[in-house]
Amino acid sequence: LAETDATTLSIDAGVGGVWEKKPLFDVQASGATAFSEKFVKKLSSSATLTQGLTALYRTEDFGNALYVFNAGVAASLTAHTQVKVELLDIYKRRVAPGFENNDVAVIVGLVFKR
Repeated sequence: LAETDATTLSIDAGVGGVWEKKPLFDVQASGATAFSEKFVKKLSSSATLTQGLTALYRTEDFGNALYVFNAGVAASLTAHTQVKVELLDIYKRRVAPGFENNDVAVIVGLVFKR
């Protein structure tokens, strides 16, 4: 959608299939549509900001959807290592009884690059 040396913004859409197995139930299969957006901003030669949003819908029931949001920052420590901190938020519209709709995690990682 937009790309410069420091900034990238992209969107995609697609179709496919979903197979879901819930406890005590048989596997449910459905067609699916997916939409996503991704943003990357180089803050400097050693730091990057990322953000993304993905939505996955079942074709037979668009109310049964999965949304994934992520935002993070990465900073180079050396030419071959990087530290990354990311917020991940997963929301499912319909879940099995006893489960939460929303799950939020903070992920801290050390990345090794060749």
